[in-house]
Amino acid sequence: NTDYRLSEEQEKQLKKMVQEEPYDCSFVLYDINSEALICYNEKKYYPVASTVKAPFVFACLQQIEEEGGTLEDTIEYNKEDDFGNDDVVLREYGELYSLSSVMEATIELSDNNGYIMLLNEFGPDRYNAFLKSVGNRVTIGGGVQWGQTPAIDSLRNWLGIYRYINSDSPNAEFFSGILKETNRSFIRNVLGEQYLIYNKM
Repeated sequence: NTDYRLSEEQEKQLKKMVQEEPYDCSFVLYDINSEALICYNEKKYYPVASTVKAPFVFACLQQIEEEGGTLEDTIEYNKEDDFGNDDVVLREYGELYSLSSVMEATIELSDNNGYIMLLNEFGPDRYNAFLKSVGNRVTIGGGVQWGQTPAIDSLRNWLGIYRYINSDSPNAEFFSGILKETNRSFIRNVLGEQYLIYNKM
């Protein structure tokens, strides 16, 4: 949907940067206004790691809204929620936490225990339905907690998130607030003085 093209020099620089990487490299850069798309190796699958957390929390928020719940509803931290990482919010088995506090820890601090709590509480079905709705492959369930994703599918997830945080949904402001407070962002490190950055690495 655009006539934009990289200059020959830009393309040469980009290829050089990619080729100098010691590992497999993929990226997608998309302009939401013009729909211009620049990508490389965009269909190669990688372990999803913590990039699962933003779309999964998004699916949880949708499920809460559909079922009439609130962010102040509580869930209990149990032994099966312990991922074995350093606890950021979670302290002891049997303690109750509001959904909002677990989601904040999961997104802002990348707490793996928080993600496992949400997965055990909500299950994978709503998340998988979201993946299907934007044209992605279902990646979790049946003992698979994290899955895999290519960069192009991650773009589809973030377009869904973008539409949500700019909607009048009751939890959109909460979600956008935690996405702009993540403790790590290479993009925010460089551009944060100029732009508002929403992300979850």
